Amino acid sequence: MSSQKPQVLFLGDLNESLPEFAQFKEKFDVIVRSFPHQHYKLTTADALIKKFSTDFSKIVAIYAGWMGFVPIGGLTPSLVEHLPASLKVITSTPVGYDAYDVPALKSRGIQLYNSPSMGAGDVADTAMWHILESFRYFKRFEKTAKERGHTLMAREDLQTKSFDIETGSLGVEKDDWLANAFAFGEIAGGHPVIRLAGKTCGIVGLGRIGQEIAKRASAFGMNVVYTQRNENKDMDYKYCKDVDELCSMSDCVVISCPGNANTRGLIGKKQIDLMKTTARLFNFGRGFIIDEDYAIKRLEEGKLGWIGLDVFANEPMIDKRLLNRWDVSLTPHIGSSSVETFDATAKFALANIYTVIVNGVDGQSRVC
Repeated sequence: MSSQKPQVLFLGDLNESLPEFAQFKEKFDVIVRSFPHQHYKLTTADALIKKFSTDFSKIVAIYAGWMGFVPIGGLTPSLVEHLPASLKVITSTPVGYDAYDVPALKSRGIQLYNSPSMGAGDVADTAMWHILESFRYFKRFEKTAKERGHTLMAREDLQTKSFDIETGSLGVEKDDWLANAFAFGEIAGGHPVIRLAGKTCGIVGLGRIGQEIAKRASAFGMNVVYTQRNENKDMDYKYCKDVDELCSMSDCVVISCPGNANTRGLIGKKQIDLMKTTARLFNFGRGFIIDEDYAIKRLEEGKLGWIGLDVFANEPMIDKRLLNRWDVSLTPHIGSSSVETFDATAKFALANIYTVIVNGVDGQSRVC
C-alpha cells in the first residue's frame, strides 16, 4: 500500500465499478472490502480499536456505507476516543446518523457528513405499496389466485373466510365453493376493500420524503394533511397543529420524520388511542418513533386497522407478533433500496471526502 496518498477506510460496500471510485483511487489509498478478497470486515469494537493503532493509524477519512458502524453497535464515545489523530472526516451514505455520537466527534474536531434523501422517491414508492395493500389487499388476492388458479374461487375464498382479530389470521371457509356462487371481491376476510380516493392521509414530517409521499397520495385522490414543527406555507396541504390533531382525523397515519431525540416516542399510547379503530399506521422514519408494542396490542384488540412497517423498534429483529398477521405489511428496511440510490449516495460521500481532504473546504450536508 502506497504511503504517498492519504488513506481512506471503507466500512461497508459500494459499487467499485463506478467511474467516480476509479477517479477517487487516483488520489487516495483505499482500504476496501473487495470481493472475493476481503481486505477488512467489521467484527468487534475491540478489534477495530486495535486496528486504529496499527493498520489504520494514518487514515484521514472513513467512508461509512449503509451499515457503517452498526454491526458493532455504532460509533460510540469509546470508539471515538480511539480514532486516529490523522482522521479528519467521516462520510455516511444514509440520511440518518443516530448511530454516531455527534458530541464526541465534535469534541475531537472530526467532521461528519450524511447523505441527503436521494432515495426520497423510493421511500415514497414503498410507502404507497403499504398504503395500497392496506386498503385493497392485492397481496392476499394474489395469493388465493395462485393457490386456486381460478378467478372466481380466488375471490370466493376471501369473501367466505372469517378473520380472527386477536391472531390476525384467516379462519376456515364458511361454505364450500359453489359453481354458481359469485364474489365481486369487495370483501377480503371480513374486511371491506376500500378505494384510496377521498380518504385522509396524515403525514408526520413533510420533508423530502414526506413531500414525495404527499404527491403520490394526492395522485390517488387522497386528502393529505400533515404536521411538523412549522407550517410550510408553500404547500397546499392542510396543516395540523400537532400529531394529536392529525391522528384523530386521518384514515392512515404515515411517519416520515427523522429519528432523533425530539421524535422518540412521538406516536405513543395517547396518539394511537386517538386514531380511528379502522386507521392504518405506517412507519418509514425510525422504529423508536412509535410505541410499536402498544400499536400491536391495539391491533390485537381490534382497535387499530392495520400496521405497515419498514423500520422496527428492535431492528434488525422484527416482533414475532407481526410475522403472521393478515392485517400487517412488512418490508425489511428497504424503503430507499434501489440501484440508483445506492450509487448516488456513494458518489455523494466520495465527493465529500475529496472536497474536505483535497480541496480543504467543507463538503455538503455537514452534521458536525
